[in-house]
Amino acid sequence: MPMNVIVDTDPAMGSLGIGAEDPEDGFAIMLALRSPELDVRAITVVHGNVPLDHGYSNAVHLVDLLGRGDVPVAPGLAGPLLRPLGADHASREKAGARRISPMLDVRAAPAHAVDLIIETIMNGDEPVTIIAIGPLSNVAAVLIREPALARSGARLVIMGGALRVPGNVNPSAEFNIWADPEAASIVFNSGIPITLVGLDVCHQTLMRSEQVRSLNGNSLLAHFVREATSPWVDVVTSAGKEGFHLYDSLAVATAIRQELVRMEPVWVDIELKGEHTLGQTVAYLDPSHRAWFGDKTNCEACLDLIDVQGFADLIDERVLAPLRA
Repeated sequence: MPMNVIVDTDPAMGSLGIGAEDPEDGFAIMLALRSPELDVRAITVVHGNVPLDHGYSNAVHLVDLLGRGDVPVAPGLAGPLLRPLGADHASREKAGARRISPMLDVRAAPAHAVDLIIETIMNGDEPVTIIAIGPLSNVAAVLIREPALARSGARLVIMGGALRVPGNVNPSAEFNIWADPEAASIVFNSGIPITLVGLDVCHQTLMRSEQVRSLNGNSLLAHFVREATSPWVDVVTSAGKEGFHLYDSLAVATAIRQELVRMEPVWVDIELKGEHTLGQTVAYLDPSHRAWFGDKTNCEACLDLIDVQGFADLIDERVLAPLRA
């Protein structure tokens, strides 16, 4: 039987011209919707790479292009739970942005993400996995409103954190955790089963720029993906990089095939006060920590991508090949 999943995401594919609008969530959504191992029950949108109305509009447009109008899409939180949206936060509207997907009014959406997640999990007959590939604001709000959800059989696959490697938004923190550290702290201390897919393994992935440029199919989806990814390819090329990492797609792939990665049970908490380390995922990896804390763990952390080629083949088969047809 397929795994029932909700993809909670901050998709930027469809918003252009800012430079920080990583379109990779779009590839993750494509992978999820094209994988027979997954039954995508909903796509929920959170602030993150782009403002909420951008992310919601992008998600709806991509789902329509994929011919999956049966999958409900719902907007959620437009900013962090407990702190204001800072001037340095990617979710602020920026000058110079250009859109290639129609802008929708989130106020007219048929459901709110938090309501949809709770309803899908609590009213369903089978367990649901939330694949959270954006900031954890929606997920934390769900757990605050419905604490029993943590013991309902639901589980989380989170793209976030950096346990043994530097961060990507400050020297210590990964963007999704940094964007709402209080929400992340609530989630990691909730007791819900978590698989953490952090920068440790995500930086072992790569989609080369020439792979994106080769997506020469004639479908509306292929045209959209080419136009949506072109500015990002230009950004990484100008930075002297071969391509970009597939952070969010690896989280989806891990839900499909856990054998792609090596995991260990660890205890993770979130730094909430550090001037230079806000959002750091503080991980107790050394077995000697058990002498102080006992065998307390709160997640399975992915520490190595042990089948790089298997992951690349999965992406090529289910995401890229249809865009070359």
